[in-house]
Amino acid sequence: PKYKGIVMRSLGESERDSYPFAKTAILLLDGLLVTLRLMGEGTVREVGSSWQECGKQILACRRSLGMLLDAKEEAFGDVFATALLILDDEWVASERNAAALDAIVLRARDRALAALRTARP
Repeated sequence: PKYKGIVMRSLGESERDSYPFAKTAILLLDGLLVTLRLMGEGTVREVGSSWQECGKQILACRRSLGMLLDAKEEAFGDVFATALLILDDEWVASERNAAALDAIVLRARDRALAALRTARP
């Protein structure tokens, strides 16, 4: 039920009313993984114990994610689902055009990370 709006908008009646759901979901997931240093340049493996490079905000997000994962193995899926709802909210509140898609995804990522910083199991 919560995701029905997302599905309906991905099948919108016009270009203005729909957005490329798969593309935006991939961009959002990639943004979360890279920003949290779970994938790509600066991953945990590459950064090692040099956490100063990560920044305090990202460290807070990683700590919260760790607590969520300790409590529930599939917690990252919940984080991503929440990020998708935020993305849809950003799309609805925006001018709804494909040219602004990257900015919409970045705003959604930033809002999702802000929510994650204070998330607790």
